[in-house]
Amino acid sequence: MLITGGCGDIGRATALLCAQEGAALVAVVDLPEALTAQPLGDAPGIVRYACDVADQRAVAALFANVEQAHGLPDVVIANA
Repeated sequence: MLITGGCGDIGRATALLCAQEGAALVAVVDLPEALTAQPLGDAPGIVRYACDVADQRAVAALFANVEQAHGLPDVVIANA
């Protein structure tokens, strides 16, 4: 699972709930400053990726990195 805007109120709550409910992997995507300003704690299965989703090249690189590290996500929540 990949959630853009994952450090905002809705994205953060969704990521934490999915992790608590047993999602094997929750890739939280947000701007670098949001990732540091809104810690997600130590919930199991959460990984963080910095990306500006307004930048098409950055999004392509993000998906390449996620795929290489974890495989393609089964679910993408475009919350940003």
